[in-house]
Amino acid sequence: MNKLKLPTGKQFLNGELVLHTNNGYTLIPYSLNRVNDFYGSLGHSKLWYPYYRGNAVIDSIARAKDHLERRIDECQNGNRFPWMIADENDQIVGMISLMDISSFHNHATISRIAVSPDFQKKGIACAAIHAVMKWAFEEAGFHRLEADVSMKNHASRRCFEKLGFAREGVRKEDMWCADGWHDMAIYGMTEGMFTG
Repeated sequence: MNKLKLPTGKQFLNGELVLHTNNGYTLIPYSLNRVNDFYGSLGHSKLWYPYYRGNAVIDSIARAKDHLERRIDECQNGNRFPWMIADENDQIVGMISLMDISSFHNHATISRIAVSPDFQKKGIACAAIHAVMKWAFEEAGFHRLEADVSMKNHASRRCFEKLGFAREGVRKEDMWCADGWHDMAIYGMTEGMFTG
């Protein structure tokens, strides 16, 4: 098994891991300097309900700042790579993270994927996931990527399936959300399944 080739949290946050999608978007590291842009794009109740509740909902500048600070701390501790998704005009339109990074088993989880309601249904989330997959398998040396997706989130499930992830099972009533318990589909892909 090969050793993962990962930037340190500091290198990541300094912009050493910027990814480009196949449809013109750019994944840039989280930055507190972009808190207003981040909130302006992702501070929609439509985006967060029903999947999140409480402090996970980004419904104010303060919560957006708190979200960014927590994810940046996790990045500095080597637990997560959080990106903002920017369009060709550098407008923030979404977010995506690679988390639960295991250098021992060479696997991680793609998570916290969200696209501003104004930019949904344009393939941005799928393109961002693909960009992370491509880097993870072709450059970083990951053996496996995973994702947990609410069974109620049909668009996200279709995206992972379109990208070649296998649905490996369902955890019943696994995530408590604003509208009650959600069953979570478990998706996985190994490097041998990735076709580029």
